[in-house]
Amino acid sequence: MSSADSDLLLSRLRALARSSRDSKHSTKARRTTNVPGIIRSHNLASIGGQLSDQQADCIERMLASARRATRPTTKHVKSIDDLADFKSICARFSDVDLRVLLLGNYFRHRYLQSGNQPKPAHPHVAWMVQHAPGHPIVGTPYTDIYPDVGRHRKHSGYREIKQLWLRHLDHCSDVCALENAGHFFITSDRPLAERFYKRAIALKPYGSYLRNSLAFLYRLWGGHEHQAMQQLERAVAVSRTDSTRFFHMCGLPEIAFAAGDMTKAAKYADRLLAMTTKLSRHELATAVYADAIHKAHTVLGRIAVKNGKLATARKQLSLSARNVKIDEHASIHVSAALARDLIEAGETESVLKFLDICHRQLGWLQAYLFELRFLIQTGELRNKTNLYKFDRAQLDHQIEAFKSWSRRDVKQHLPGAIQRAERYVLFNESRIADAQKDNDKQLLAIARRDHKMYQQHLKKLLAF
Repeated sequence: MSSADSDLLLSRLRALARSSRDSKHSTKARRTTNVPGIIRSHNLASIGGQLSDQQADCIERMLASARRATRPTTKHVKSIDDLADFKSICARFSDVDLRVLLLGNYFRHRYLQSGNQPKPAHPHVAWMVQHAPGHPIVGTPYTDIYPDVGRHRKHSGYREIKQLWLRHLDHCSDVCALENAGHFFITSDRPLAERFYKRAIALKPYGSYLRNSLAFLYRLWGGHEHQAMQQLERAVAVSRTDSTRFFHMCGLPEIAFAAGDMTKAAKYADRLLAMTTKLSRHELATAVYADAIHKAHTVLGRIAVKNGKLATARKQLSLSARNVKIDEHASIHVSAALARDLIEAGETESVLKFLDICHRQLGWLQAYLFELRFLIQTGELRNKTNLYKFDRAQLDHQIEAFKSWSRRDVKQHLPGAIQRAERYVLFNESRIADAQKDNDKQLLAIARRDHKMYQQHLKKLLAF
């Protein structure tokens, strides 16, 4: 970490330390009413992801020691002076806040760094579940713990944490803690997640976001589409504001379509579009607004394909692509469902136009979208045997697109394309080094081939 980055991190920590809560963090704060607490917690976790290994180890020792003010010893730290300011700032935080910092740090190690020995986060997750189960960070990906199977057996701690959560099931009256438990089990134990969500709803029957969470569980749980639709309908019914009602309505057209109720799917899509014209963009997060329009037109188009109205479906596909780019830094997740339906119906020209519109707005088509163009042009689906061919085609198409775009579009998207290419060059250099270290000739050949491909692509981009 550079000196400037270190100074920035410390200044952010000081600002959060000034707003530090009591060491015994309230577990009764509700997400819908404690927005500053939620933002602060996620800021802490984000900063935790930027900590060095020495700083994380320093916090570990502080939590293990009863005397926070004690300076770290030379036995543990090579450069005491570098950690002195950091330690004095951290001494102002509660135990909960310090563990949030560590969870942010371990999340980075688990998902963004390679290696077979991830730092064990489960002791801190277990502490949070036991002492602060309603904290905003609990139940988020920062506290995800894999079941005790396969390569996660040694470091997981899943069974211990599951037992801690089960103690809350029948006796806990903290709705937020029960919702966190549902989030924790949403992929590993869906029947148990359902019990926690239902227990929370029983305590707070008019909690629209609780019903949305249960609906999301049912959407992931095959065969429960009708239950998902019922929960979302109820969430809309109990919503007290237009913006909250709109938020819950966004998922109804898709889930009604998945449940096979085309009448309701069309009704909800039309209602969603009517709400977008009634509500001002200033009343809603722009991402939610754009996503709602995209989803509504996608569902109406899919219904049209089912009814054999391909002209209507083509129009809906075009309308669904109008708002995929929100601003300079954000875009929505573009659904490929309607485009796939139209490809199966032989309407490839309209799909290519749709992809061109998305590409011009986004500057880069993600693999799942470019896969549609690849399928149309080659008749092949992306798989392990044609990955190089797919990547080569995607990079070539990017260059051809830049040649055909206006100077304004190229100027807007070229820096991002260059950064992306540079990252892949560095990534493949790392792959080459790993392959040489492991004496893996096959991986080495592939890494060198991909490295050359991205170097050539980067050179072409720099020529614009």
